[in-house]
Amino acid sequence: MNTNREQIEKTLIFLESLFPAENMCGIWCYDTGGKSISSTYSGRERSALENAMIKLGAMERILELYKAGQVSEPRLIGSSLGMQWAAVFEDSRKDTRIFVIGPVFYTSVSENQIRQELPPYISDTLSNMIGKIPIMSNSVLLNYVTNIHNAITGRNLSKMELYSGKNKGMYVDTSISGKRDREKIYMSEQEMLSTVREGNINYKNAFMKSISLSQGVPVQGKDPLRQAKTSLVVMETLISRAAMEGGLNPEIAYSLGDSYLKAIENSEDSGELFSLANAMFHDFVYRVHRTKNDKGYSSAVQKCCDFIEVSQNRRISAYDLSVLCGYSEYYITDKFKKETGVSLIRYIRNSKIEKSKSMLATTSMTINEIASHLAFNTTNYFIQSFKTVTGMTPTEYRKKTRKEPKS
Repeated sequence: MNTNREQIEKTLIFLESLFPAENMCGIWCYDTGGKSISSTYSGRERSALENAMIKLGAMERILELYKAGQVSEPRLIGSSLGMQWAAVFEDSRKDTRIFVIGPVFYTSVSENQIRQELPPYISDTLSNMIGKIPIMSNSVLLNYVTNIHNAITGRNLSKMELYSGKNKGMYVDTSISGKRDREKIYMSEQEMLSTVREGNINYKNAFMKSISLSQGVPVQGKDPLRQAKTSLVVMETLISRAAMEGGLNPEIAYSLGDSYLKAIENSEDSGELFSLANAMFHDFVYRVHRTKNDKGYSSAVQKCCDFIEVSQNRRISAYDLSVLCGYSEYYITDKFKKETGVSLIRYIRNSKIEKSKSMLATTSMTINEIASHLAFNTTNYFIQSFKTVTGMTPTEYRKKTRKEPKS
């Protein structure tokens, strides 16, 4: 039982990494009787949210869907409070589990509204959590839920039912002030686009660094919303081209881009635009990732590959992956080598070296900093590993590939 719980907790950590930090949602695992097994929440917050899910009828509805056999696709569960969840049903013959994503608000909710809908033993804690629970539209939430569904079930989502709801979002200041460091902006932009080309699902730092350095087209206008839309249109153009360079079919890339451009133009809220930017980037990166990694691996091996990619900043052991997949260390390492053609240790090393190549080409981090960031035991071991894989030292690679902006 402890091993099973540890496996679930590692799965939740992995699933949590599929969300951008600024749109982070809670993730829960339940059995088919509605008993909570694990959650990314803890303490009083976990208790209050579990009780809110029950009181607002969400858990009852999830269990009804399970009993009715409606488990082939994610389902959104709304409530009178403007709070909603998404349920993903694990496709397992042995031990079916239900993963719940949320809660999120699809509109702004006040403390008074919470206290009117829920009893004090829930609302007292929940009122203090308003700022921790994200606000996002159904379309944005479902972009994330789709990836979680595919990761859990090993299948590509075909369709899902949508529930209504508007996202009022939060205001994002689109004004440009202070001196723009064009070289830093260029380098961070190249790092961000590189993650798209690579389909690197460990993209959060690159995306947020680029957003923090430059909030868009530096044109002062009378309409901040129009300026934000223009910036997002430029961003869509850049990342869709990068995705095509990364191998995404142009027909898919252009069609996907058109749908986001339409959503951008129809938006009436700058907060929703910020959520759209996150969803759009996330969507393109994951589509390139799936294109590059569609090698016919089993669900377990693909899950290992994805976990390695999002965990490059920490040490990864065969035990971690065995717990994630629910197999013994011997079985998963043997299965991994048979399907990928390389040992688990070598695959992890090569994955980290690929990430370091991007960091060397697009950041000003020192060799020591990169080695530490990627959890190599020592800088010398990093340099040795890098040379074994690429045939050159990190310094030589940086000099060869570093591109400076044209003056």
